[in-house]
Amino acid sequence: MDSRRPDAASGYLEMFTLLDPPWFARSTEGALDDDTFAWLRVAGPNPLVIEGITHVDAGFPVTEAHYREAMRDAEDARARAGAEGRLYLADYALLSGMASGVAPYPKFSAAPKALFARSRGEGARRLKPVAIQCGQDAKEFEIFTPADGEGWRKAKLIVQSADGNHHELVSHLGRTHLLLGPFVMCTHRQLDGAHPISRLLLPHFEGTLSINDAARTGMLGPIDKHLISGIFSLADIEIKPPT
Repeated sequence: MDSRRPDAASGYLEMFTLLDPPWFARSTEGALDDDTFAWLRVAGPNPLVIEGITHVDAGFPVTEAHYREAMRDAEDARARAGAEGRLYLADYALLSGMASGVAPYPKFSAAPKALFARSRGEGARRLKPVAIQCGQDAKEFEIFTPADGEGWRKAKLIVQSADGNHHELVSHLGRTHLLLGPFVMCTHRQLDGAHPISRLLLPHFEGTLSINDAARTGMLGPIDKHLISGIFSLADIEIKPPT
């Protein structure tokens, strides 16, 4: 068996010899295809940002014209979608407190907002992207919709970048590894191994401290190199447990 990695995205399709590839695998735009882009907000590596909303606030001035143009439904409306529970927002506001990295080259740090909606009707369950604002300040950043061509494509790329960085720095490192470490220590030090809470928690702690130590000693360099900001930028943002 050839163990080399594919040198093109199409090579991964050849690995599906017994199972059918996922529906989005043959998209020519990959993650920047509108359907795949929306799908990744709930089924990608970081489904912890998007949330249902009833309305869009003044900091993200999406108009009814923006909404109808994106949804291609003249009878639908943004307010109606919010009232019917079909409106969703992915807001990467936490990243606005992070400094842009400089190693190995100057980087661009963004904290975008992305609006999604579900079409009317019982059978239409798939999300559709409606609008993107590439920063938190509506006075500074314009709104992009699917009608904006290359601008829309670049806006989606900014959201993808923000999502990956939020996943690694906040959801994964901050809210998982760093948040869990003190609980591991306290459980081992304060609870008997036969205590019901200890018995419940210990299986979830396996390897946590050794992984955290390995990350501390061996991953700080790669994190600083590959993410939009350095590892110490975590001190610049307030990471709370998910509600």
